[in-house]
Amino acid sequence: QKQFDAQMKQRRREEPKWWESVLDFGGKAAGAYAGYKVYTLGGGGTCFAGSTLIATPNGPIAISLLNGDKIKTPGGYQSVLAVHEYDQHSELIVNGVEVTKTHPFVMSDGSLELSGNLKMGDMLWGGVEVTELKPHEGTGKVYNLDVEGHTFYLEGGILVHTGRDTDAV
Repeated sequence: QKQFDAQMKQRRREEPKWWESVLDFGGKAAGAYAGYKVYTLGGGGTCFAGSTLIATPNGPIAISLLNGDKIKTPGGYQSVLAVHEYDQHSELIVNGVEVTKTHPFVMSDGSLELSGNLKMGDMLWGGVEVTELKPHEGTGKVYNLDVEGHTFYLEGGILVHTGRDTDAV
C-alpha cells in the first residue's frame, strides 16, 4: 500500500490535475463551467450503474446494494464510508461496466483518466486492457462510493478512483 501511495502521489505531482480533463471534457460537451460543476458537486458525474459489481471479501456485490460492506482496495479490504445515489444514467460501457463519462479510472502508470477519454487498448492498473468501449444510454440511477484511500476495485480487477478528494490517494 505504501509503495502504491508513493507512486500515485509522485505521478500526480508530475501530471495535470485530473479535473482539468473534466473541464476540457465538459467544455466540449456543455461548457467548461458545467464540467467544473460536475466535478465540484459530485452531482452524479462520476458514477456507475447500480448493477456494477464491486469486489468484496465475500464475492462481488452490486454497488447499489452495498451498505457498510468492506470492499477491495489497494490497501486491503476497507469499509464503505458512504454510498451516493443520483438520478442520472450511465453513458458508456467500459469492459462490461456501465459508467458516466467523467469517472476516473486508474491507468497502468498510476495516472487517472476519465472514462470518456479512454481508448481501446489502453492499459489500466494491474494490467487490465480496455477491450470494450462503446456509447450506452443507461436508465435509472447511478452510484458512487466514499472509501478510505479513495480507490477501489470493481469485480474483474479494474481499479477506479472515487472522483472525490483527488489530492488524496
